[in-house]
Order: sequence, then C-alpha cells, then structure tokens
Amino acid sequence: MRGIGKLARESGLSVSALLFYDGAGILVPARVDPRSSYRWYSDDQVVTARLIARLRRVGLPLADVGRLLAHRRDPSAVEQILGAHLTRLEDGLADARREFFHARALLDQESPVTTQPPAVQRAPGQLGPVPRLRAARPRPGGRRRSPPRGCPGRSAAGPGPRQRSRTARRCPAAHR
Repeated sequence: MRGIGKLARESGLSVSALLFYDGAGILVPARVDPRSSYRWYSDDQVVTARLIARLRRVGLPLADVGRLLAHRRDPSAVEQILGAHLTRLEDGLADARREFFHARALLDQESPVTTQPPAVQRAPGQLGPVPRLRAARPRPGGRRRSPPRGCPGRSAAGPGPRQRSRTARRCPAAHR
C-alpha cells in the first residue's frame, strides 16, 4: 500500500488530480482511513494511475477514460474508444492545417508596409531639424514621489536586508 503522495510521484499525476479522480469515481483508493481520510492505494493501482495520466495527456475525455477503464479487458471496446479519439485528433489536426494554410495565404497577399519615412537629402553643411525637448511635467495628480526607504527625509525606518542594495542604488546618501 502507498499513500497519495507516493502514488502521485510514481504516476506523474498531481495529488489534486488524484483527489479529483477519486471524487469522479475514476481511481478510487483501495482504502481510506475513517479517522484521517488518508487515502491508500494498492500496488496495481500505480499502473492504472499511469494509464490515466497518459490518456489525459492525449486529451481523452474523462467520460471515455472511465469507459475504457471499465472495459479495459475487452480489446474491441478499448479499440473502439481509442480509435474514435484518434479520429477526433486527426480531424482536429486536419482542420488546424487548413486554417494554417489559409492564414499563410492571407499573409502572402499583404504587401510589406514601410515604417520609416524616406530619407531626406541635405546639402553639405545644412543642419537637420532641431530635436524637440520634452518639458518636465509633474506626476499625474500633482503628487510628489516620496523618497526611497532609508533616505533622508523619509520618516519610516531604514531598509530591510532585502531592500538595502536596491535602496543604495537609488539613494547613496543613506548608506554612507
């Protein structure tokens, strides 16, 4: 017997997934402690948990996983369930390839858009346009930014150990 954590590590399923599968009736523990509600799984349930993990990774719906587990000894039922899902996956891939093809065709029809204006020819010695300088503007709401923690003028206590280096870069006067 193994606990839920060990089964999670051995199967590749998370503890929360195992709890979910227990609630859904897909993988019910072999034993549940009545006092602590701790779940115990048998050795053969490891294989079942691994199978569930693989089936869910390929997108098999939970209802189909339950059906497959119920009929896992019947090869024709297993083949029917897995075959139907594989057909759904192949159809989805064909649809995705078609959409991808049409998206590429639309991209090929577009002409490249230039983002830079054409270069202006200047005579030798002629200066280019004067760059505009942005005027300093107050912060929105007109509030001033308070000094960093630990800097002169701040009323709070100094920086904590994780803040010291950041504060030192912003306000070297506080760390002399």
